Amino acid sequence: MVRYKGTDQLLVQYVAQTETNYGAEPSGSYNLVAIGYPTELTPQFDPELTAIHVLRTGASAGLPIKLLSKRSNVRLRLQWLQPTMTAYLQKELFTDLDNLYLLARVYRDASNYFFIKANGVKCNVLTVSGSIGEPIQWSMDLIGKAMDTPVAPPGTPTYANEPTNDPWLWKDCHLQYDSGGGLTLFPDVTDFEIRIEFGLKPVFVFNSAGSLELTALEQTIIKPTARITCNLQSETQLDWLLGLTEVDLKLILPDSKHITLLDGKFKSVEPTLKPDDLLAQRLEFEAKSWSHGFT
Repeated sequence: MVRYKGTDQLLVQYVAQTETNYGAEPSGSYNLVAIGYPTELTPQFDPELTAIHVLRTGASAGLPIKLLSKRSNVRLRLQWLQPTMTAYLQKELFTDLDNLYLLARVYRDASNYFFIKANGVKCNVLTVSGSIGEPIQWSMDLIGKAMDTPVAPPGTPTYANEPTNDPWLWKDCHLQYDSGGGLTLFPDVTDFEIRIEFGLKPVFVFNSAGSLELTALEQTIIKPTARITCNLQSETQLDWLLGLTEVDLKLILPDSKHITLLDGKFKSVEPTLKPDDLLAQRLEFEAKSWSHGFT
């Protein structure tokens, strides 16, 4: 018996599919694309089982006649470190509005390996965070159409070379703000987290064969938020909260990339006053809209 573990060869790559080809998988010869440096992939499959009970007699009384699946819900959580690359996963999902064919391979040796594939994958929640001394952490909560564990992937894939550039580190990024006078450095930030919720709504319909099938993931209300921890230098952030001032926040990233939260307001400012430390504050921020540089 083989027990697979994290030190086996783990590969997570993707192929972008256009929206008109939602949920398709590649065929023939095709090239997979590297994500970056994946640190965790958590596939989740929930068939929404429900027990069907009817009035029965004899030994079967009280027992269900069937366990049925109401819907098949495919979700994945992907975490990775981002290096500078020629092709970015973020561009496919945020600019081109593509859906993904995602392929994961767990490989021990030529006799012991398996695949996990997910079709029609889109990003429902993006989180990017940073702390002093740590690499920038990226994670996505993804929703997909279907999941399977095939003996082999479809067609003839060519796997991408793993990236070689260093992952983006805390010193490679910084935060800026604009409250009406132009962008300037957000001072003394020690931790940040930017979160974009896309509000994807699964659309299930009956197809020609009478099967309940996910045909689309429609974007509804987008909610951009941020959490910032910084040392207290002045009452500026408190004034923003009390005055309900509109502020833009911009995360500057390497390779001319950025994530910007637009026309937002601070909804919480919590200064922490302790005699044995600098005065720190936790800031909660919500924006009307957002933009990015993954184009």
